[in-house]
Amino acid sequence: FAFIVNKEVKAQDLINIISNVDESLIKDIKVFDVYEGDNIPENQKSIAISVTIQSSERTLNEKDLEKIVTTVNKFFK
Repeated sequence: FAFIVNKEVKAQDLINIISNVDESLIKDIKVFDVYEGDNIPENQKSIAISVTIQSSERTLNEKDLEKIVTTVNKFFK
């Protein structure tokens, strides 16, 4: 995921929100880039996050992933 957010937003805030979307399937969240500069509005920044989605009980399907992605994106629109 990559989000354009206000500069005041901390990466940890995004991690906390995402980790609560589905605690049974979201196993790991890491920030791999924070960018301010060209093509980003002056009062904003881009935060890129890697999310590991995994079940130890079953194979995930497209609907499982779609639900998580849709829910995460709702928080940041």
